[in-house]
Amino acid sequence: MAGSLTITTSQQSMPFAWLRENLLTYLRLSRAVPLPSIVGFTELGPNNELFNAAAVFHQGRVAGIYRKLHPAIRKSVYSAGSATPVFRVGHVVFGIVICNDSNYSEPARRIAEQGASIVFIPTNNGLPTWSAEANLVRQVRAVDTMRAIENGIWVVRADVVGEFGEPQVLRFFRSGRSARQCSSGGQDRKRRPLGS
Repeated sequence: MAGSLTITTSQQSMPFAWLRENLLTYLRLSRAVPLPSIVGFTELGPNNELFNAAAVFHQGRVAGIYRKLHPAIRKSVYSAGSATPVFRVGHVVFGIVICNDSNYSEPARRIAEQGASIVFIPTNNGLPTWSAEANLVRQVRAVDTMRAIENGIWVVRADVVGEFGEPQVLRFFRSGRSARQCSSGGQDRKRRPLGS
């Protein structure tokens, strides 16, 4: 999926107007950056439905958009996306799954079947300390490890932690030696090399 970013919002809609201007500014700035950026946003669809989406910006253009397939664990204002596109930058093919999508094996599998060597998972688990599960980090790492082993791909998750007002920290996880060591029966599954 490639092309231009179309944001079908009214200029009178303050939150969407602000979002539109910020996305367009970021898109212009991406012309000078040699690496792609994955930018999360709320997309207003053609039938006025909302999608939790991520755009891939690269060299001043939108390389494509991914819409979250599984919007929430319980209830969401977002509609479900339906596609698992992959994106190519140079020799690297990658895909995106957003947050809760990583709990399902199918999105990462479909991305790997299309030749991707990496899946990026933008996440927002910045839960207040009083409501976060103590095991959340372990659970997330176990899911990432499982997706890496199942599909022979690299998994990179970016997440916020802490509460608003506190410093926000990005956490990255890569399926490397630790993922291979976790494979059942001691069998080492091969990862697809980057850029292959």
